[in-house]
Amino acid sequence: MPGAEEKGIIMNGLVVAPEPQAVQAGMEVLAKGGNAVDAAIAAAFVQGVVNPLLCGIGGSGLLFLHHGPTDETLLIDCSCTLGSNLPPADWPGRCVGRSEAYGRYILDNEDNQMGYRSIATPGVVKGAGEAYRRFGSGRLSWTELLAPARQLAQEGFVIDKSLARQLRSTGGSPGYPSWQRKLAGQPTTAALLGLPRQAGERLVQEDCGRTLQRLAENGADEFYSGRIGEEMARDMEMHSALITGKDLQQYEAPTAAPVCGRYRGYEVRAAVSGSSSSPQVLSMLQILEGFAPAAMEHNSPDYIDLLSRVMRAGFADHVPLKCDPPFSVALHLLAKYTSPRRAAYWQERIATDMNIGLLGPAGHSPGTTHVSVIDGAGSAVSWTHTIGSLGGSGVITPGLGFLYNNFVGHFNPRPGYWDSIVAGKRGGGGAPLLLFKNGRLFMAIGAPGGSRIFTAVLQAIVNVIDHGMSMEEAVAAPRFHSEEDGLIFVEPAIPESTVRELQARGYRVRRSTYMARVQAIMVEQETGRLLAGADPRSS
Repeated sequence: MPGAEEKGIIMNGLVVAPEPQAVQAGMEVLAKGGNAVDAAIAAAFVQGVVNPLLCGIGGSGLLFLHHGPTDETLLIDCSCTLGSNLPPADWPGRCVGRSEAYGRYILDNEDNQMGYRSIATPGVVKGAGEAYRRFGSGRLSWTELLAPARQLAQEGFVIDKSLARQLRSTGGSPGYPSWQRKLAGQPTTAALLGLPRQAGERLVQEDCGRTLQRLAENGADEFYSGRIGEEMARDMEMHSALITGKDLQQYEAPTAAPVCGRYRGYEVRAAVSGSSSSPQVLSMLQILEGFAPAAMEHNSPDYIDLLSRVMRAGFADHVPLKCDPPFSVALHLLAKYTSPRRAAYWQERIATDMNIGLLGPAGHSPGTTHVSVIDGAGSAVSWTHTIGSLGGSGVITPGLGFLYNNFVGHFNPRPGYWDSIVAGKRGGGGAPLLLFKNGRLFMAIGAPGGSRIFTAVLQAIVNVIDHGMSMEEAVAAPRFHSEEDGLIFVEPAIPESTVRELQARGYRVRRSTYMARVQAIMVEQETGRLLAGADPRSS
C-alpha cells in the first residue's frame, strides 16, 4: 500500500496495490521515467512473486488501460482460455451442484478445482507483453521491468501475516478445496510452498526466479512458443491436462473497446470481456442514477435496502454474460443490460419489489489481486489478475516455480449449456473501470474478491460521487453485499440496530469479514493531484 507521502501529489504518477513490494516496484519505474503501463507490468510481476497463492504468471487477467498520449481506452484481455482436450467422460455424472450463485461447479472429487485438469491456458504473460509492445514508454526495457520480481524471487522476501495465514490454511468448502488438500497430490508444490510458514520468515523461490530471468531475456513469447512453453506442454500432456502445447502456441490476448455509460455527469468506461464484470458495475450505477442515495444516511437501513436491490438487479441481468457466451449473444445481452431502457425497467421494479436476485448460495473467493496506476501524462491502468481460488490448481511444473490457475472449475462440466466446457472459451474475473469527468481522467478503480468485487467497487464510486468522501475514506468505509434473493452480507462495523431493521423488512442478514479489497486512484480535477485509495482490508 502507498505510504503517507504517496497520498498527495505525485507529479510522475501513483501506484496502488495490496502488496507493498509491488507498489514500490511500480513507483520506482515511474521515477525512472516509465509510464503507467510500465509501472503496472513491474508491479504485477512482483505481485505474482510475493502473493503466489492468489496471482502469478500461471493466471488470468483483465488489463484495462487508457493511453493518455493517444486518448485511447481499451482492454487487453489476458483471461484464461479452456484447452482443446475434452474433460473426462464421467464429469457430468459427478457434478453435484454449484458453490455460489454463479461461479464454481462442484464435482464430487473436485477434479475440476485442483490438479492438472483444472488448469486453463494462462494469459497474464501475453497480456503484459502486448501492453508493453503497444503502450510502454520505450524508456525502460522489458528486462528492467521484470527485474524487481526476479530479484525478489531469487533473493527472497519476508513473509507477511496474510501470506503466512494462506500457507497454513486448512479450511475449504465444496468448490473451494483447501490449500492443504491441493498440496496432498502435488509433491513439487509441497516441496516449494508446503512447509509450515510463519510471518517474518524468508521465502526464496529460485525456480520462479530462473523462469522470470528466462522471460526477461527472451520476451513474453518464451512462455507460449519458447522453451518454457515446451516444458509446460510436456508436463500437461504427461498428466492428462485439458490444455495442450498447441493451445499455448495459439493463445492470444485480444483487445476490446469499452462499453460506456454515465453516472451523475461522470463517464464510466467498462472493460468488455466474457470474464469481465465491469459492465455489471456500470449497469448498477445507471440503475442507481434514478434514486437519491446522497439524500439518505450512509449505510442506514433505507440505504442498504436500496443499494442491495440495485446489486441484485445487476447480478440477475449479468450472469448470462459470464463464461464467454457466443459473440452474437454477448453483444445482444451487453447492449440490452447496459441500456438506459433497462435501467428504467429496474428503477421502476426496485421501487416496489425487494424480491430481486439469484437463487442459490452466495459465496466468495479469497483469490485475486489488483493494481491501479495513473501517471503524469494522463495514462491509467486498472488490472485485475488471479490464479483463481486460493492456490489455484495447486500445480507447479517441476523446475518452473509458479502455480497454475484453476479456472476450468468455473465452467459447467455438463455439455449443452451456455457455460459448458468448450475449447477456447475465456474465464477469469474482475471489474476494472475508468471514470472520466468532462473528458478528463477522474478515477482508476478495481478490486480482488470474487463476486464481492462488483459491489465493493460500486460502493466506493458512490461514496466518492454521492457522499463526497475522499478516495481513502471511500474504500475504507464499511460495506455490504447482496446477490442472492433476500440475503444481505454486512461487515462487522454495520450496527446491530441496522441489522435488526433489515431483518424486520424480511431480509436474511449475515455478518461477513471479507468484502473485497478495492484499489483506486482519483485525480483531483481542480489541482491534478493524485489521491490514493488503498483498501485497509489488504493489511
